[in-house]
Parts: sequence; structure tokens; C-alpha cells
Amino acid sequence: MEFETCTIPGSKDYVSEFLEELYDRADPEETTTQKILDKLMWFGQLNKAQMMKAQHIKHLRGDLYEVRVPVRGNQFRFLGYIEGETLYMVHAIIKKRQTTPPKAMSLAQKRIKLLKHEN
Repeated sequence: MEFETCTIPGSKDYVSEFLEELYDRADPEETTTQKILDKLMWFGQLNKAQMMKAQHIKHLRGDLYEVRVPVRGNQFRFLGYIEGETLYMVHAIIKKRQTTPPKAMSLAQKRIKLLKHEN
């Protein structure tokens, strides 16, 4: 499965900005951002069925999926939609509770709708 960040037309790439902010706060020797990217690269070797079986990806609702990336005791979540073997990421959060915040899911779904409307 491939992963791509998406930019809403007339807006910004929210996932890349999220990763850049993590990089700015991290230790330059061993960045959290690099660990996240390494895990996403490793996940990229798996197909959708393998990722779902290993619980690296979860269907939330509608066409919304969540990729789970644990790093340094934090639970990073990337929200997006799947087309074929590609997950298009539109939102990212550091998960602090058991459930994914409804506000984050709603925001991701709005971005997905905008992207699909543009295409």
C-alpha cells in the first residue's frame, strides 16, 4: 500500500505541515518524524488486507480510514481515504484517548469530500 499526502486546492498540505512541526520539536539526532516516515515506508510493503489484519489500519466510517503509527509512546494517527492500493492522507493527530476524536474525523471527511469534488 502506498501513502500520499493531499493538498486541498487553495489550501495547504496539513499532513506535511504536521510532520514538519514534529521535526522542529524533535531531537535532531533521532527525529520522531523520521521514525514515523520509516514506519510508513515499512507499512508500504504490505497490502491493505495485511495492514488491516495487523491492525495498522482501521476503517472508521464511510470512506474514512485511520493509519496507526506508534512512536516513542505516542500514538500518531493519519486519517484519509483509500483508492486501490493507495491511502491518501488528509489529516494527522497525536491520539490521546482511546477513541478517535469526532472533530478530527469530521474535519478529515470534509477534506475528503473537497478533494473528491475537485477530481
